[in-house]
Amino acid sequence: MFATHKLILLYNFTIKISSCLCLLLCVLPSYAQSPCGTCTCIVEKAEAFLNQPIPQYEEAIKKYQAAKLCDVENAALYDKKILTIFQEINRLYQQSERNRKVAIAAKLKAIKAEEDLKIALEEAIKANEEADANLNLAKQSDSLRLIELEKTQEAYEALAETLDQKEVETRKKERLKHLSFSKNLAIKSIAIPPQDKDVKLTLAKVAYDMYSNANPDYFDSDIYNSLYYANKSIWGEDFNVIRKAYVSINDLEYDHIAHHLYIADTGGFISLEPKIRYDTLLMYVPPFKHQDDSYNVVKKFPGKNLVIYGGKRDNIPDVYQIDSQEKLSIDERSFITPNNQLEITDILFLTEHEFISLATNGTTSTLTSFLLDETTFSVKQHKEFSISIQKINPHPSNSSMIILMVDGKIQLYNLTTQTLSPLFTINNFLKATPTCFTSDIVENMLFIGDNDGNVYRYEIDSDDIQLISPNVHKAMISDITIKNGALAVSSYDTSFSVWDVKEMDSPKYFPVIIKDHETWVTNISFLDTEERLVTSSRDGVIKYWLLNKTYLSQEICSEIEYQLNDSEWNQLIGNEFKKYNLCE
Repeated sequence: MFATHKLILLYNFTIKISSCLCLLLCVLPSYAQSPCGTCTCIVEKAEAFLNQPIPQYEEAIKKYQAAKLCDVENAALYDKKILTIFQEINRLYQQSERNRKVAIAAKLKAIKAEEDLKIALEEAIKANEEADANLNLAKQSDSLRLIELEKTQEAYEALAETLDQKEVETRKKERLKHLSFSKNLAIKSIAIPPQDKDVKLTLAKVAYDMYSNANPDYFDSDIYNSLYYANKSIWGEDFNVIRKAYVSINDLEYDHIAHHLYIADTGGFISLEPKIRYDTLLMYVPPFKHQDDSYNVVKKFPGKNLVIYGGKRDNIPDVYQIDSQEKLSIDERSFITPNNQLEITDILFLTEHEFISLATNGTTSTLTSFLLDETTFSVKQHKEFSISIQKINPHPSNSSMIILMVDGKIQLYNLTTQTLSPLFTINNFLKATPTCFTSDIVENMLFIGDNDGNVYRYEIDSDDIQLISPNVHKAMISDITIKNGALAVSSYDTSFSVWDVKEMDSPKYFPVIIKDHETWVTNISFLDTEERLVTSSRDGVIKYWLLNKTYLSQEICSEIEYQLNDSEWNQLIGNEFKKYNLCE
């Protein structure tokens, strides 16, 4: 009986220890202040509490929490020590649980051995009730401990997420800083006179490198212009000038197969040798010499060795065989009479054997379709209008033509019925009178330029028109063309712009704007790729443009022979960015 009594007391004692330890875990404070003067002293006191015969876990935790407040850099270490204390408390709790189980087994054995003893039975029942109570407390403590552990885990995960977000923001700020700084360097390079070539090249190259390394979203005008003017300082003012004729250039046409460039101007048409150092594709037809000829438009016939010119003399185009330079004659059976009161302003190809010409005198117009054979061409259809037509363009998705009137109206022309109908169902959207347009067959769109420098995109399927170029050009849009998703626009403000059609809806997007003509830019045309184009201006200058920034950067490297020292770098670039050797 005495042995049984001792077992029951041991059981009760074990349960109480377990309860106290679990309650201690739940009520530990989050922070503690310490009278100790230094973090080292606080940590030493915490370790002293742990090394006592009966460790004082609560005091040790308080000290480590105080140490976190004064030694932020090692906060993670102190968190780890606190966690170790919690693990030790948990171990004691597990040991208490084992002791409790031993007590329960002893209790059951006592009940079975001394059933006939009322006192032993009552004590056993009492012990069982106490054990149940302690078990409930243990379960509650366990639940609280799990809740605290979950909160701690969530806190650490939130901290990790915050640190990741801060790192992303830091990288974003650093990227924007590089982009902004590179643009500033590019602007400085553009402003430096050509005679300071070394400085001009260095700034342009550093600006390009820094901009490229920042992974920009779009092509930047300042970066390109700095590379362009740097190359200009290397190869001379006329390095990209194809021609200076001092006559008005009315049209440019590029032959994508033979790589010939055809020119229509007020002095006839003639081809010159290229001066472009880095272009091996652009070549020219042998000179055509025609006195007193003045042309408005020139078109290369697709798939044929023919080029067609429309002039100011009359309403009949000139068709030339390119190799022989012979002029094809018009069939005498044609029912069209030359009219020197009309001049051809546009030409459009309908099939591989048929083209249509637009002739106008400002008040009336004619549309004439011609059929071609080997040596002659003849009139197929002729239509006269009592209105003035300015431009014609193919419809992107059907066999109709889109016609631009001089009064700004844009209409559809049915070639079969020879009837006109409005293109837009949207009225009064255009801010000024349209001056030119081009069709995007791939995207089924029409791009329109107006007299105030605005560019619009008309989506034919949805009958939706949008203004896409506010504040880009300040004067009339003179020409507009598209190739492989790149839109090129020329303006009378002496500049031209190049757009990425797929990106132009992005709020951050802005086109590349290039300005190096002295007068109005009258015409623009892509060459073999969307990275090569030609422009002409009112003073008769034709220029070639390579939009490949990498190539222009490499051209600069061919001229850089001297690397800046640290002092020169800091003076020219600044000490905010690490010095490196250019072109290596």
